[in-house]
Amino acid sequence: MTDSPGPVDCGPWALDPELLVLRIEGDWYSYEVDLEECVDSAEILDTIIQIARKKWATDAVIGGLVRAINWTLDPQAHLCSFGRSTTISSGKVREIVNARRGHALHRGGAV
Repeated sequence: MTDSPGPVDCGPWALDPELLVLRIEGDWYSYEVDLEECVDSAEILDTIIQIARKKWATDAVIGGLVRAINWTLDPQAHLCSFGRSTTISSGKVREIVNARRGHALHRGGAV
């Protein structure tokens, strides 16, 4: 990623690096995004839109998800550089996420 390597506030989303999921837990809901299924830009957009349709999907939830996906997968570099869609393997997803482990992803305020 070309942006600052400092901590990234992903709102209510947290990364489980072992399971390769982004997770959100509210008072009455929980949801996981399987990063190994985010192998092209269409899958990522579909995930964002699916979550945007949930009753609990506030602007903070959606914005946090976009930041979390951007931080964990760096889609501009790996999936949609110069507007061209690219497909990567789930193994490549694991490699990208593992490379981010030394950097901070943290949850922001409550939803």
